[in-house]
Amino acid sequence: MHNLLTKLLKKREINKVDDLSKDERETFEKWISILTKRILEVDDIKNFCCNQIGLIESKWKDMDITKEKKADLISYHTVYKGMVDLMESPVAERASLEKFLHNLLQG
Repeated sequence: MHNLLTKLLKKREINKVDDLSKDERETFEKWISILTKRILEVDDIKNFCCNQIGLIESKWKDMDITKEKKADLISYHTVYKGMVDLMESPVAERASLEKFLHNLLQG
């Protein structure tokens, strides 16, 4: 367990993880995962971008949103969508090349 989490449990006088509520345990496990992960992977960034896109799209449904805020959200959406497309392009390019090569082999 990470040193910071151990100190936090001790400060809150929690002797073991089993003493946490279900929600607290889920949060605790998420924190462990974050603190023990050594490198950020492309899928992590992609998931973050997709989550941000979802949040932006849900904000667009708010009828009280100002034009200025909507313009800001469009810019953010464009950037996040572009990043996701960039991360997915090697996968799509590979699939396209594999399909092309299969067609060459069959033809």
